[in-house]
Amino acid sequence: MSPKTSPNDRCPCGSGKKYKRCCMESDRAAAPVAESAPADAAHSPHPTLVGLKSAWRRGDMRALADSLELLPPLLEAGGPLGSIRFDETRFEKALVGAIDGAADLDDEARRDWVLKACVRGACDPHEAESLIRRMTAVASDGHLPPETEGTLSFWLATTEAALETGGEALHGAPLLLAIAAVQADELSEARQGAAAKLSSLIAGLEDRSMSLSDVSRELEEHGDELAGLFATVPGLAKLAESSEAKMRGMLPRLLRGRGGLRVLGMDEFLLLALELSRLKADQGDGEASFGAIADHLRQHPLVGVVLARLRLASRDPGLSSGKRDRFNKAAVLLELDPAAFFLTALKENSIEESVGENACLESAGSQADAIEALAAHYESLGLAERAARARRAAEIARSLPPPPPTG
Repeated sequence: MSPKTSPNDRCPCGSGKKYKRCCMESDRAAAPVAESAPADAAHSPHPTLVGLKSAWRRGDMRALADSLELLPPLLEAGGPLGSIRFDETRFEKALVGAIDGAADLDDEARRDWVLKACVRGACDPHEAESLIRRMTAVASDGHLPPETEGTLSFWLATTEAALETGGEALHGAPLLLAIAAVQADELSEARQGAAAKLSSLIAGLEDRSMSLSDVSRELEEHGDELAGLFATVPGLAKLAESSEAKMRGMLPRLLRGRGGLRVLGMDEFLLLALELSRLKADQGDGEASFGAIADHLRQHPLVGVVLARLRLASRDPGLSSGKRDRFNKAAVLLELDPAAFFLTALKENSIEESVGENACLESAGSQADAIEALAAHYESLGLAERAARARRAAEIARSLPPPPPTG
């Protein structure tokens, strides 16, 4: 703390606030560290612990500020302290709130205010103690460049003093502010890149240079980095909602009628239909039954099987480009809502069937026996998985109560 700085003076840190309302407490908390430094500290080409203590005692703010410039390279990704970060969730929440609250400040004062607010929101005493312990371990293991050892030791000591004082002294500790600055810059860069990506997806949908399936693939590839920003780009959520509704309305047209896609094998169709009959028999009619059916279909192993087949068909050079595009849309819709996809496929009888399969189903009296005949047909062709699905469907058919008599 400089003896020339009175409590009512502007703070030397440049925030524009009075010293007593800004850094005075943190300066006083760190003062005991400086008191032990000899006045005749040895000169060194690099900041030393003794030299920085002496600079603090003399109020040499320039020397202290120069030493702080050595901290960011240590804290940046790939640096010796590159893993030292505040809890990501708490920090991001604090950063967003701080940016909103500092809108009326000028650039320099805004950054200072935002960083202190981030430390305040993300760093309690336990977190500060943990960070100090981790940084001390790095310093003691000899992982620091020699020219930075004195700097880190000094600012660790001032942070420990601020931790003992607590409150605003801790939130204004220069080492914690340096961590916040690096972490805020990293988050800002990630957000800017993701926001640019989202903006390009919006533009692609609006000018029709990208289909929704193209956007879906991009979101799948970059989902983690885009998820947190989905609502931050104006218009994206609304656009995605309307596009999704439009895609859902397209599903019956893709599967309906003579020209519709055939997306289920006979064994898959029978297994799904009978499983849903069993669920309905167990649950009864109503909302609970529908919820159970939807949950069952979302988690069904056939989602992956059918999806892989649709994607393969969407890249089949033997099909027309129009049909490949329709298979691609079907794949997007299956990923979007497996329950709606399978229910529509069952309703529209979207089955890829053969003469041999139909002959099996017409060859026996009961439904279960007919499906057993179908399983035997698959086995004769070496189709073990399809045979297993057919046998499972036959088991369910036998377990269902007989249909009520008609007439």
